[in-house]
Amino acid sequence: MPIMDGAQSVKIIRELEKAGDCGPVVVVSLSANVREVAVNTNFDEVLWKPLSRDKLAIMLRRIQEISKRKLDSLKRNCVGQDEDVM
Repeated sequence: MPIMDGAQSVKIIRELEKAGDCGPVVVVSLSANVREVAVNTNFDEVLWKPLSRDKLAIMLRRIQEISKRKLDSLKRNCVGQDEDVM
């Protein structure tokens, strides 16, 4: 039995992001359970089972786009800080 489920994990990740203790994290749920995902809206994306190679390839491209948007947003919010930090 896992120590925590995906919903608990993503909640902690989002709290760390808000506190500035970590950079932006893209969180993707891999699930066959519609109820779990519907209850937790903190996932950036959801990948449904059964998983296929095509679905995974599409999701990886989407993760790249989301990561870029999150980093761009972080950079805009850090105006005045040393550029080398980013």
